[in-house]
Amino acid sequence: MAERTRRLVARTGAVFAATMLTLAGVMQAVVGIAAIAGRDFFTAPRHYLFTFSVTGWGWAHLVIGALLVATAFGLFAGAVWAAYAGMVLAALAALDNFFFLPYYPVWALVLIALDGFVLWSLATVLRDRVLTGEDAAEAARRWPSGGRTDRPSRHVSADAPMTPTGTPVRTEPPGDLSR
Repeated sequence: MAERTRRLVARTGAVFAATMLTLAGVMQAVVGIAAIAGRDFFTAPRHYLFTFSVTGWGWAHLVIGALLVATAFGLFAGAVWAAYAGMVLAALAALDNFFFLPYYPVWALVLIALDGFVLWSLATVLRDRVLTGEDAAEAARRWPSGGRTDRPSRHVSADAPMTPTGTPVRTEPPGDLSR
């Protein structure tokens, strides 16, 4: 895959992961608000090992949802810490929803699936980042050839001088040719 295509796919994956994290956080917060505001909306199951008050579950969902949305904004800003925090929070949200299954099974399963999708998306983004070994500032600093010496830059003419290793010497890009 060409370097430009790989970067586009990684950038698209990061935006997708941030969008899914935002969606998961908002849905988690909605469940929290519903549990806090309307205690009669959810029914507490009998003989459930992890029985907590519905209000307690609501606050847990609301806090996790707010953290997911805040982390998503970090992902939109391009912060690497947000990808790791998003993975931890998505796993925590999936665990929270697993314990919430008896209270509202369909919604909890939807949120567990969404959290799993967020985990996959963030893991893919982090994997691509590790495999390319690129950082945006580092890539910008090494322009125009991307720091690679095994291929010539776009701005090397056919009669450019060669280095002792056989790679062409980079020249400045041509000026504005539209005049």
